[in-house]
Amino acid sequence: MTHGDKAGTVCCLKIATLLVALSPELLFLGAGVQLRDNGYDGLLIAINPQVSEDQNLIPNIKEMVTEASFYLFNATKRRVFFRNTKILIPATWKANNYSKVKQESYEKVVEFCNASTHNQEAPNRQNQMCSLRSTWDVISDSTDFHHSSPMNGTELPPPPTFSLVQAGDKVVCLVLDVSSKMAEADRLLRLEQAAEFYLMQIVESHTFVGIVSFNSNGEIRAQLHQINNDDDRKLLVSHLPATVSADPETSICSGLKRGFEVAEKLNGKAYGSVLILVTSGHDEHISNCLLTVLSSGSTIHTIALGASVDKNLEELSHLTAPLDSEKKPHLTSFKSSGPSTEYGIELESMGENVKPHHQLKSTVTVDNSMGNDTTFLVTWQTSGPPDIELFEPNGRKYYTHNFTINQALRTARLWIPGTAQPGPWTYALNNTHHSLQSLKVTVTSRASHSAQPPATVEAFVEKDSTSFPHPVMIYANVRKGFYPILNATVTATIEPETEEPVTLKLLDDGAGNIQMNVPRKSLGRSEEEQKWGFSRTSSGGSFSVLGVPTGPHPDTLPPCRIIDLEAVQVEEEVTLSWTAPGEDFDQGQVVTHCILNKKRRADRKENGIELL
Repeated sequence: MTHGDKAGTVCCLKIATLLVALSPELLFLGAGVQLRDNGYDGLLIAINPQVSEDQNLIPNIKEMVTEASFYLFNATKRRVFFRNTKILIPATWKANNYSKVKQESYEKVVEFCNASTHNQEAPNRQNQMCSLRSTWDVISDSTDFHHSSPMNGTELPPPPTFSLVQAGDKVVCLVLDVSSKMAEADRLLRLEQAAEFYLMQIVESHTFVGIVSFNSNGEIRAQLHQINNDDDRKLLVSHLPATVSADPETSICSGLKRGFEVAEKLNGKAYGSVLILVTSGHDEHISNCLLTVLSSGSTIHTIALGASVDKNLEELSHLTAPLDSEKKPHLTSFKSSGPSTEYGIELESMGENVKPHHQLKSTVTVDNSMGNDTTFLVTWQTSGPPDIELFEPNGRKYYTHNFTINQALRTARLWIPGTAQPGPWTYALNNTHHSLQSLKVTVTSRASHSAQPPATVEAFVEKDSTSFPHPVMIYANVRKGFYPILNATVTATIEPETEEPVTLKLLDDGAGNIQMNVPRKSLGRSEEEQKWGFSRTSSGGSFSVLGVPTGPHPDTLPPCRIIDLEAVQVEEEVTLSWTAPGEDFDQGQVVTHCILNKKRRADRKENGIELL
């Protein structure tokens, strides 16, 4: 983007930032922000818990957001502003009264580049990634702008209102289905393994955790118990259901009701608590308690282990939770909103159906930023444990007898004392039985340095439901603190209900992208990261594609855009190079390339099709 000729027109939005003070773990909680009558409600700004208490920080944040709201209002031609904002204060800060934001008049006019001020000939990322379109043209296509019109008159909108909230004790209740349907397809065993993994390795210390089970009725198995050490974790594990009931009926509302009762034991209300609901997935009467769920102020996460999921079950998560992981038996999706140095991060999650006398073998990297509380968990479905071999980077070996075996849950766990040695760890699970074995290894670890945020990955889909032939966009946010990590090898595994898993390589070079934001500063890699790399895994939830026709599918996906065309002149010859697109976006191979010579970038379209 470039400056136009008109005075006062600036092709960017000027917003002051206090990124060093904000929490990177809460930058992506956009699901609660809603646009109503031109104003954004539900904006949340979280102060990083590592920031020392500062009386000036709160008024500075208020001042920043207020100024940004007026800038945003003018830059979007009187369309949107910030109406109300919550500031999340760390639990380590003392309760206090903070000064109100000063009221000022903001007369500065800032605008985005539009079609008349945008320079299509500029060799920049805006033109490259946005098909020569101006910033205003791009953001005008957003859903928010499609549903809003400029405000009438000349008055500025009111300044944002602020509310200060402080994190209290974390309360989590597991609400677990034990109806007879859970006996099918090893669902109860999978539930036990996932819940035990969550309690032993994922949930933060000092969290209050309770456990409820349900069939046609709900039952409290464990009242709230604060986790302070491993004995507390083991005590909670002992309360997990070990058998299913003979009752085939499933009453999710009964389970949630008991869950609310447990959550209310701490301070008399369930507001702010988290309920993790694991069920076979079908209950025709969930709608009976939707209003109760909404009024509780709790966040409900749902995991459905059945083949079919009731729409109202999905609605529970959509209405209360920004993260949705239906159909994924993966409790590691529900991490804390606290600092990434405090909770367990999943480095590896690998599973296969291993043939008799074959092995599952791979390598996981423990990078220099990780290593504390490192745990290797092996699970199996039938018979006894596999023959386990684990090799440290220095050559030290561990075998099955070094692991703690739980025959009832069919788990084997090895905890590495101190800080695990950085580098590649190699493991092999040998199926010594005469039948097919479903084997899995999961590796978790915590940050080795509180002042150094580890690399994290967040996987998600653009929409959880789409209709054929519209594509499903799969994303992975790989970052270290605030900064993206570029050029990482990222592979998404999509598991259809009845088909074999499909792998898809995710790229950060723009290939196949339909939309792309201007990239932020990237973080340089340390010498250790360049040598070993790093390993992370993340569950991205589930999605549905509706209306897929039977039989051969028509070719509806075009090749992706070419965005890196380069021309190098050598004497009288010009060599062109570019990354070739695929037959379907960036997948497969295109049939032909059509190259035309145009003098201006703006002329690179013929019959509505952009040309090289």
